[in-house]
Amino acid sequence: MIKYLTIFIILLSASAFGKTTGNELFYKCVKTETFMSQTEGIADTDIVSCLERVAGFKDATLLAQAVYNPNRSIKEGICFPDGANTIQLVSVLVKYLKENPSTRHQEAYIEMYSAFLSAYPCGYK
Repeated sequence: MIKYLTIFIILLSASAFGKTTGNELFYKCVKTETFMSQTEGIADTDIVSCLERVAGFKDATLLAQAVYNPNRSIKEGICFPDGANTIQLVSVLVKYLKENPSTRHQEAYIEMYSAFLSAYPCGYK
């Protein structure tokens, strides 16, 4: 049940940004990862879009867990580690998208869910 509620909240948050594929997200987030590794540069809309999407996804996931699993009794879904910041999550996402180009035609929220579930599954810390 918690898994479906989490996915529902994530879908709601994703719809606020419009439909985006994993390919579009990959392009924006590779640009973001490159920008963040440099000491100079000016942020553009792709970088901001990537950061917003990743931060929004994390926030929506944490909100769903707080509302529907406050005691953390259900050990499924994504469990972000304490201290994981948006830049780290962008790197995890980019790595996943690079390693899975065959799925990048899917919507961005599906790719983010798959990437973060693979990297941070609950119950396997």
